[in-house]
Order: sequence, then C-alpha cells, then structure tokens
Amino acid sequence: MHTDALTGLRNMRWLDEAAPQETARSLRSGSNIGVLLLDLDHFKLVNDSGGHAAGDQVLREVARVLRSVVRTGDDVVRFGGEEFLVLLHESGPEGALRVAEEIRAALSHGKALVNGVNVTASIGVAVFPMHGSTLDDVIRVADLAMYDAKAAGRDRAVPAAIVSGTATNVLGSD
Repeated sequence: MHTDALTGLRNMRWLDEAAPQETARSLRSGSNIGVLLLDLDHFKLVNDSGGHAAGDQVLREVARVLRSVVRTGDDVVRFGGEEFLVLLHESGPEGALRVAEEIRAALSHGKALVNGVNVTASIGVAVFPMHGSTLDDVIRVADLAMYDAKAAGRDRAVPAAIVSGTATNVLGSD
C-alpha cells in the first residue's frame, strides 16, 4: 500500500501520509531535511529503443543505486514516471548536495547500466525548512533546481539558493 510495485521504493501515498509527521519532527528537533528531486535524463529514448521492459529494468536499477547510496533511515520515493525523491533526514545544504553528487556519479559511472544504456540524472537539491514552510513547497523549489540542471546540460546536481529571502533556483530564472 505504501510501496511502489515496480521499484520496491516508497510511493506517493506514503509521502502524502508521512510528510506532515516528518516536517513536524524536523521542526521540533531543529534539524533539516535535505530534499533531492531527480529525473532520469532522456528516459524516453530507453523506452523507445528497448521497449517498456527495458525502461522498467532501468527504473529497478536506479532504485537499487539510490538505496545503496542513501543512509539507512533516509527515504527514497518513486515520485512518478522516471522521477525519484530522496528525503535526507538531519541533512543541511552541503550534505544534501554531497549525496546528490554521489547519486549522480554512481549513475553516470555505469552503476545502473542496463542493456548497454548508461543512465544519468538531473538532480535538484533543496532543504526543509530553509527553502519553504512545507515539504510541498521545498519539493517545488527542488523541482526548479532540477530543471536548471537539465537546462545546464543534464547529468548534474544543482542546489537551490535563497535570494532576497525567497527560495529560487540557482540560475535565477523564475
């Protein structure tokens, strides 16, 4: 019920139910939650060239890589399609960016190689409560940063920034 059948990761239903508790815990303890939103680059080409079975295998391999990189106690969610969300508990901006780079490097160095297809990801990095007062707000900021990663050439992690007290993406486009 809270697990994605294809990848074995947590699903959106889990996120919807857990988000209020996770953010309340973070605020009570004074800790941050690093939020990584990643989208697989050129995933349509995988499905177009190898079929949906190849796409499913890539998603399973990416899930395996994500689980191998993040700490026990952190949460990995299949956000939808070829998008994944990682919640890094008690992690600030530097730690979240470091984990995002570890994930990006693991993927781009062939750790999720399927049928000769090397998988890369564009990753947006934000932090609760620094980039928003709700987890949904922070995910939106991470999403903007992820689109900046795509616009900057893909296969990269881009941190969100705070400009004039408002969360925005690093490249400054609103």
